[in-house]
Amino acid sequence: MKLKSIISKLLILTAAFSLSACGAAEKKDGDKVNTSQVEDKEVNSQNEDTQEDSKEDNKEESEVANQEDAEDEETEPSEDDTDPNLQIYRDFMSDKSKLSLKYYCDNVYDEESLDSYDFSDIKDEACTLKELIKEMEKKVDEKIDKAEYAYLDCGADGKKELAIKMKTGSGEAPYQNILFIIKDIDGELRLVYTFGEDNGANGWEDINEYGYISTIGHSMLTAHYIVEALIDADGNYKYGYYSEGEDPGIDFFNFFELYGDEANIDKYEKISEDAKAEKVTLQFYEAEIPAGKNNTDKNSKKYYSVAFEDIHGKLRDDEAIKDAQLYKDVVALFKDIKFVSVEEYHKAISDRLEAIGATEQIRGGDNLEFRKLDISGEKK
Repeated sequence: MKLKSIISKLLILTAAFSLSACGAAEKKDGDKVNTSQVEDKEVNSQNEDTQEDSKEDNKEESEVANQEDAEDEETEPSEDDTDPNLQIYRDFMSDKSKLSLKYYCDNVYDEESLDSYDFSDIKDEACTLKELIKEMEKKVDEKIDKAEYAYLDCGADGKKELAIKMKTGSGEAPYQNILFIIKDIDGELRLVYTFGEDNGANGWEDINEYGYISTIGHSMLTAHYIVEALIDADGNYKYGYYSEGEDPGIDFFNFFELYGDEANIDKYEKISEDAKAEKVTLQFYEAEIPAGKNNTDKNSKKYYSVAFEDIHGKLRDDEAIKDAQLYKDVVALFKDIKFVSVEEYHKAISDRLEAIGATEQIRGGDNLEFRKLDISGEKK
């Protein structure tokens, strides 16, 4: 029971005592009230309340502690934990084997990415898990006090990879969860990818059991952006595409801020009024899809689409809006942009994902199931 409750009870008891005293004064001689007994009852009642409060607080603290213990409690070994083909990963997690960083430094590291870490100073030195943790603590200037692991099957080829998640003590972005993807290639453990699974306030990144990576974040003007990618069966990172304004799309105001001409502000306002009169909301979509394998492809193609959303949140059919005057006015307003139908827009994205191997099956894989990894160095 909280402090306010205790004070309220004391006031009630005090009032009750005062009424009892007044009543006693009106009684006949000989009908006296033993005030010492009343005071003793008040004290006992207060003590009982305090004891109840203490019990409740202890119960709450116990429940929190039990919940934390349950989170750290070891679970029964899975089939992966006893699979002889994965022994090389178990050896690494117990500091009995080493990880090569050369492939990562030569093929993955990107100095402009927060998800990438510069290991060039130890590029030619394989390291144990303990040494990797110490190296990461220096790079992020944070204490890594917890770790978890999971197995995944990149590309769904039946050959498992290892994911290790390191957690910093502060729990603050961008280094709250640092995820390492490690692959056994001909008996050599290679670091093939890293990223911050939880990127903080502006977005987050996740990988599923088949190596499909989805990044969702919030940008300055648009609702949010999406990046989809894949780590394939060979451990190669394959970039899919980047899109702005997915579910919901970019609203008309922000799209005009991005691509409109201030000289056409009157046209913008008229279209806004017309859309309001027709009870529709204009939703814009934008995607950049490379022709090559990565996001630096100079031949990347941009796709734009606009949809009409009714008051029930449903998008009107492409065929129903293409001849509408409102649609023609929008297209005329952004004369330098070539709009495609919503159907064509989504097909371009789907085709790109299929091309990098991120099929519907791969994208539909389950989330990783992480298990506690002891990095205390204490022998069990």
